[in-house]
Amino acid sequence: MKLSITALILSVVSAVVLATPGSDAAAIHKRAPVTTSKSVHSGYNDWDCRPSAAHPRPVILVHATLFTKESWGVFGPKIAEQGYCVYSLTYGRYWKTLLPMIGAIAPAVDNAKEVGASQADFIGHSQGGVLPRYWVQYQGGKGKMHSMIGISAINHGTSWQGLAPMLEKLKGMVQFLTFNNDLVTKAAPALQDIMSTSQFVKDLNAHGETLPDVFQANIVTKYDEIVSPYKSSFQSGEGVVNVVLQDLCGSAYVEHALMVTSKTTLRWVLNQLDPSTASPANCNPQF
Repeated sequence: MKLSITALILSVVSAVVLATPGSDAAAIHKRAPVTTSKSVHSGYNDWDCRPSAAHPRPVILVHATLFTKESWGVFGPKIAEQGYCVYSLTYGRYWKTLLPMIGAIAPAVDNAKEVGASQADFIGHSQGGVLPRYWVQYQGGKGKMHSMIGISAINHGTSWQGLAPMLEKLKGMVQFLTFNNDLVTKAAPALQDIMSTSQFVKDLNAHGETLPDVFQANIVTKYDEIVSPYKSSFQSGEGVVNVVLQDLCGSAYVEHALMVTSKTTLRWVLNQLDPSTASPANCNPQF
């Protein structure tokens, strides 16, 4: 499915509507009391959870743009059921510039360290798949990440299905397009940050596509209408695992947002977290 101009406009409008006061990242700087029953979530956002010898590191889930921690409703509880201590955070739910959002990761990791772990495993969806990488390189996260598993991560930005370079080439030539580019920049600066030509993406990969001493893996969908081309989520480097969802399950008609509801994707993620307990990530995965 191609990303239409209408879809792009709707994305911006949705961002403005959702930009309500009080929904910023500051809400997660201190851990909140757990209100969910252990019997339901068993280790999911449960600060009484303690890592086991089998799974000694906490798992931190980082959501996509416009999403919140609730987007991990399928993954979070199911990963916790496998014996992990799992934590999700809401770092901002609208198209603000990306750099301030990264500041939400450090407090989440510090909170997770209270369970006695020196490193964490990260699972990130879309934008959430690259913010931890930036944090490791530029904001004090070095040595605190064991693995980074990206789900349709914007590792090399996006061309917005070819729309971004077209706007850049025509910018200044047609007043209408120039006006709209300025409108997008002011209303939703993260649209600029995730473009493949942005300074954020250049800085993200300035020292290489991968992080030293960190296991990295990526899963993508060929029906991705946000990350384009969809294989731009892949990283090159020793030990990196890159997979297309439809190579695991050919009938998986799953687009960008729904990747975090895919049980095939979930099974594959679990296999990356602990290969010793892996089972086939196919159209009928077992848990």
